[in-house]
Amino acid sequence: MAELSATLCGSPGQMTSSGLIPTGSVHRQSRKILTRALHPQVVKRDFVPLQERLARQLAASLLKDPDAFLRLIYRSQGEVIQTVTYGDFANGETDLVDLAVANTRNLATSISGYTVDFLPWSRYLPDWFPGTGFKREAAKFRKLAHDAVWKGFNVVKRQAASSVAPTCFVAAALEDKQAEDETIAGAAFTLFRAGSDTISGALSVFMLAMLLHPDIQARARIELDRVFGDQLPNVESRASTPYLNAVVLETLRWHPTLPTGLPHRLMRDDKYKGYRIPAGTMVIFNTWGMLHDEKQFPNHATFNPDRYLSSEHVSDNQGKGRTVQDNKIPFAESGLWIVMAAILSTFEILPKTDPKTMTPIIPDESWEDGPSSPAKPFPYDIRARSQEHADRIREALL
Repeated sequence: MAELSATLCGSPGQMTSSGLIPTGSVHRQSRKILTRALHPQVVKRDFVPLQERLARQLAASLLKDPDAFLRLIYRSQGEVIQTVTYGDFANGETDLVDLAVANTRNLATSISGYTVDFLPWSRYLPDWFPGTGFKREAAKFRKLAHDAVWKGFNVVKRQAASSVAPTCFVAAALEDKQAEDETIAGAAFTLFRAGSDTISGALSVFMLAMLLHPDIQARARIELDRVFGDQLPNVESRASTPYLNAVVLETLRWHPTLPTGLPHRLMRDDKYKGYRIPAGTMVIFNTWGMLHDEKQFPNHATFNPDRYLSSEHVSDNQGKGRTVQDNKIPFAESGLWIVMAAILSTFEILPKTDPKTMTPIIPDESWEDGPSSPAKPFPYDIRARSQEHADRIREALL
């Protein structure tokens, strides 16, 4: 990654974040505890009930404040991943969601690179020298990075010392005693930041796609009605909704909210298509380009979930005629599915009506700039399908 600027902007704890540390023993240890925490059986046992409850809370909040969808999904998914990572902070001891937003901006700046990444000697220039504004920015970001990595971890560690720690990633990692505090804190923040950003961003893309493609929205809703009837959707029956599963995958493909991923740095010399790439080179992989490869995804610009129901489709990442098995529940996909299911089964997503012309406003496909690229705010109208559907959500939370 843009190593010098990230190091200057971050802190030792920030640099133990799994996406930022170089390959080695600490990186392997961090990946190991994350893999264990997100094992499908752990997700199914500990986290799916939480995802279902908060998806229904989100739907209930939309009944009260239908114009706040983008804000509500970010808050809702932030609460999901905060609870998974650090436990329930309902006692008000700390709230990490807003802190994560600020730190994500920090990361976006640092991985984009400053002059120091291309002129490393500039880090030694005095602060007053022209072009060294990155040093002042770095000082501000360091505190944000430290707080983001350590605040939640320290809360859970205090709770664990008093034998009152909640079920969460940090508590489980501390109990296993397989890693140092710094590694656990960094891995926890990786999970927290990645989960809150990517899932909420993907849901903004889903909302726009449903607005632009009412036929796809209606087809997914018909499937949900057939499977669940007058019951609220649940993740346990997700395998019975192949079309909505395809909508999840197509949402992730059509506009990946991390279009370039994190920059990587070569540990040794490499060759690619006849080009020699020396060790130390920063490499940015084009996720958007791979997911819009016309050979892999014909008519790539079109939102078309049917491509995942066809045996002709081939993709290394998002399988050929991919099915969902009951014992394999990826955390992010189950989180996306249950929110999409809760919204589609309860609401209709419609274009906003222009008050002057009384015609529907069809928004453009427009995305935020930066390493994270959710949909830009757009006009929409979201309405409960009926009073019965609204009551069903409210009653589920009693």
